[in-house]
Amino acid sequence: SGTSQASVFKEDGKEYDMIIRVPDDKRVSVEDIKRLQVRNKYDKLMFLDALVEITETKSPSSISRYNRQRSVTVLAEPNRNAGVSLGEILTQVSKNTKEWLVEGANYRFTG
Repeated sequence: SGTSQASVFKEDGKEYDMIIRVPDDKRVSVEDIKRLQVRNKYDKLMFLDALVEITETKSPSSISRYNRQRSVTVLAEPNRNAGVSLGEILTQVSKNTKEWLVEGANYRFTG
């Protein structure tokens, strides 16, 4: 439906449901995501589903905060058969964060 209760806001002893709704024109399906194209190391376009396995799951909706700022956790597991080490992946991600993240956004690796 594109609508989800994200959290509960409490003020003066009252509770208010925080509802997030994604506009109809901004919703995408798993199939839409699979058809996204990315460039490989040979500068050729490939469909995303040729590189990663995409699965849709259900989880509780929430707005997480870290140091009073909105935060998101991204979990990933490298494909063992891809021939790329975790160190190489982290190096590549670190190189591209200025391009991928908006100004003022921060990141850190954990785990």
